[in-house]
Amino acid sequence: MKKIKLNKNVIALLLSILLALICAVLLKVIVDKKIESSLSTDTVSYIVANNDLPKGTIIDPFDSSQFAVRNDIPVEFAQSTAITPDQAENIEGALLLNDVKRGDVLTWMSIDTDESRQLSGRLSPGRRALTIPVDDESSISSMLKPNDHIDLILTYQKNGNIVAAPLMQNVRVLATGDSLSTSNSYLTDTNYNDSFRTITLDLDLDDVSKITTALELGRLSAVLRNPNDMTYTDNVVSLQTLQRELNLKTFDKPETFVPPSPPSIPDSYVEDINEKMFELKENTEETNVEVAPTPKPSIDVIYGNRHLKN
Repeated sequence: MKKIKLNKNVIALLLSILLALICAVLLKVIVDKKIESSLSTDTVSYIVANNDLPKGTIIDPFDSSQFAVRNDIPVEFAQSTAITPDQAENIEGALLLNDVKRGDVLTWMSIDTDESRQLSGRLSPGRRALTIPVDDESSISSMLKPNDHIDLILTYQKNGNIVAAPLMQNVRVLATGDSLSTSNSYLTDTNYNDSFRTITLDLDLDDVSKITTALELGRLSAVLRNPNDMTYTDNVVSLQTLQRELNLKTFDKPETFVPPSPPSIPDSYVEDINEKMFELKENTEETNVEVAPTPKPSIDVIYGNRHLKN
C-alpha cells in the first residue's frame, strides 16, 4: 500500500483556515458580550443640538431642525445641569445665550428663561421691535403666540369705498401683550389671562415706517401663515403709496367751522344798564300823565247833495 505524502504548503493553508475560524468565533463571543454589557448599562436621556445654533436663537425643543433627544448616554456621564426631554415644555421660547455645536448637550446655563430680559436679545442686528394695537379679530381670537408668522392686511376708506391690500408678509411675532412665552405652561397659572390688545413684531426700520404710516391711514389685520411657507406676492402697498394716500385723506377732510365767540360784556356795564332801567321805571310810575283818548275815526256818507257824518 502506497503511503500518501502531504505537501507542507497544504498543511500550512489548512492550519491558517482553522485558526481564522477560531478567531472569528472568539471575536463574535467577545462582541456579543460587549453588546450585552452595554445593553444592561443604565442610560440617561438629554436634549442635544441637532444643528449648529447661534447665540440668540429662540429655543423650540420640539423642532427637529434645532434639537434631538439622545437616550444612549451612560449614567456615569450624567450632568446635573443638562436638560431632559421631560423638561422640554419649560424651555420652549427661551433664549440661547451662547453658540452650540451639533451634538452638544443643552444645559440650563446656556439658556435664559427670564422673559423680562429676552425681548432685546431676540432681535438680530438691524432689527427693531414695534408694538401695535389689535382687536379680537386682528389677534385671531387671541390664538396668536410668540414666534408665529403673520401677514398684515391694511384696510381703509377711499372715495366711499373700502380698500384692502397686503402690507407686510411673513412677519415674526415677538410677543403677544406682555407674554414672550410660546409654551402652554401658563395653563396651570390661575392668574393668566389669554386675551391681549397688542402684539410686538420683529421688523426693520423701513417696515417700522410703513406700519406707523398705515396705522394713521386705516386698520391692520393679522393673517396667520405657516412659517415654512415661502410664497410671496408682489402686490403690496409701498411706503410712497401710503404717504400719498394719507396726504389725500388729510387734504380732503372738511374743515370744521367754529363760530366766533360773542364779545364779552363787562359785568360793571351790565350793572349800570340794570340800574338805569330800574330808575326809568320808577320815574314813569311816579309821574301822572293824562293821556288824551284816541279820536274815533269818522265816515262820510254822501246822499245826493247831502253829507252825513257818522
